[in-house]
Amino acid sequence: MSELWDKKVDVIIPFHEKDGDIINMCIAGIKKNIPAMCKIYLIGRKNLANSQDIIFINEEKFFGGRLTKGYIEQRLHEKNSSLARRASWLYQQFIKLGCGNRIADLSEDYLVIDADVVFLRKVCFFKDGKTYLTCTNKLHSPYYEMYARLFKETIEPKFSFIAHQMVMNKVIVNEMLSRIEQFHQKQWYEAIIDNLEDSKSNFSEYELYGQYILRHHPEGIILRRLNNIEKFRYKPLIQLFFGFADYVTFHDYKKPQNNLKTNPIIYNLFLKIVKLKLKYKADE
Repeated sequence: MSELWDKKVDVIIPFHEKDGDIINMCIAGIKKNIPAMCKIYLIGRKNLANSQDIIFINEEKFFGGRLTKGYIEQRLHEKNSSLARRASWLYQQFIKLGCGNRIADLSEDYLVIDADVVFLRKVCFFKDGKTYLTCTNKLHSPYYEMYARLFKETIEPKFSFIAHQMVMNKVIVNEMLSRIEQFHQKQWYEAIIDNLEDSKSNFSEYELYGQYILRHHPEGIILRRLNNIEKFRYKPLIQLFFGFADYVTFHDYKKPQNNLKTNPIIYNLFLKIVKLKLKYKADE
């Protein structure tokens, strides 16, 4: 009865150019600290990774032309013009949910990681035939209202699954999406778009899958907490320096050029410490 470090998973990283300054650290952190890693798939418009062993997939061809970011933008604009700007945000979530059917030979369990996440300590995702899921305190009621509309199930969660990384199982994801289609008599992504509320951030692929598996397949998961640093302040900087961070998330909206509250000196110290911990150089 122990953690399974040798069970292999493929890694999915939906990527946007806004994370071009972080993506190579993200990949370095995966290679160094995810022993279960098998193949890494980078899905975006342009491959900015400097690693030659990354499998790049053009996001606009991902669904074979049936579902594109442009189509989502059009659909959202029809609902409410203010929603159209969320097309990229929604499309990358659809990619995470759809990759089990779109990538040949993808591992049965696959790890999805946001492109701004950098792992700094070795992390195992399996134990005693079960999968670890990271839970957090980031409760956001519109996510659960959306879940209720999609599954006709009212939930009152005690914790969130917004951790910016998650192992998903292809069989369970497909079961979940099929259930959405049965309830709404349309493609799963059409049902999600139709149930978005005007101008609200009320859908999360992590929350959707996490809450679903917790309710329908709880025997297959183990809940845990990991220390994710995503605030660029003095106290988190000290935690980072002394090795208390499992991973760091460099949200684009918190970068100094995008947020007046972020001290550029502290932020740059974060970058330097993370690179030192990865023994990573930007020009490698």
